[in-house]
Amino acid sequence: MSVTEIRKEVHKYVDEIDEKALQGIFAFMKSYTQKNEETTVGYTASGEALTREKVIQRARAASKRVKSGQFTTHEDVMKQSESW
Repeated sequence: MSVTEIRKEVHKYVDEIDEKALQGIFAFMKSYTQKNEETTVGYTASGEALTREKVIQRARAASKRVKSGQFTTHEDVMKQSESW
């Protein structure tokens, strides 16, 4: 399929999808075209946008917590979940 054909197909799909899907595609396209540190690369479970820098900061912080022994084992989670 040629680039022109793909563009036509994409336009057709964009015209037919629901608002939630359209917003997701828009966010992807916007972040894809903005190549800088402030570009959203993901989201938290609560919907907070995460930049590349924020993901790196969070990963480093998590690594420090694990190295210092601040974590919950699988066994502990399983025990805790019994009371949920």
